Amino acid sequence: MREPSTLRDRRREQTAQDLQRAALRLALESGYDSLTTDMIATRAGISLRTFFNYYPNKDAALVGTRPVISEASKQQFLASDGPLVDDLFDVLGRMLTDKRLERDVPAMIGELLATSPELLAIFHTALERLHSDLTALALERMGPGQEADAQLLAHVLSRAITIGFRAWATDATIPRDQIVQLARQRVGRLTRLLQAAS
Repeated sequence: MREPSTLRDRRREQTAQDLQRAALRLALESGYDSLTTDMIATRAGISLRTFFNYYPNKDAALVGTRPVISEASKQQFLASDGPLVDDLFDVLGRMLTDKRLERDVPAMIGELLATSPELLAIFHTALERLHSDLTALALERMGPGQEADAQLLAHVLSRAITIGFRAWATDATIPRDQIVQLARQRVGRLTRLLQAAS
């Protein structure tokens, strides 16, 4: 269930996305090393002071705001008695639904990383945060002493959703609501491989 957003929330999200686009375009045009927060703010048409209300530095602007698991989604997950993996995928699906997604942003990120692979670390940090969130959530259901299994499960699911997201970002024929389905298919293939190896 998507939590209601106010006009102010939507405007804030739009400004954050405008700043990310400006940062990515400037990095592609001028190079990462010459990119400054002042350049990003100017390109986005806002003051530098407003920029810092959204991002602490240029790296954060390049990465953008990460999707977060809402409190309502967490509570729904904790109240469910369905299969753990299915419920975690439902959480991921709601998380993606709650965030505005545009195909041009991941395309620009891919182009930037192709020319500046040293920036991979700053984008990897966002994936690590998702991994941590999923681990903590899984542990709530799995219980104490299951940390290693929860971390492995979270890693597989966060990588699978990343693969689904990249497929969506590079193929205009894939609808947004298929991202999670693609991730589920990837995990299904992995499960079959593991079963065949045992």
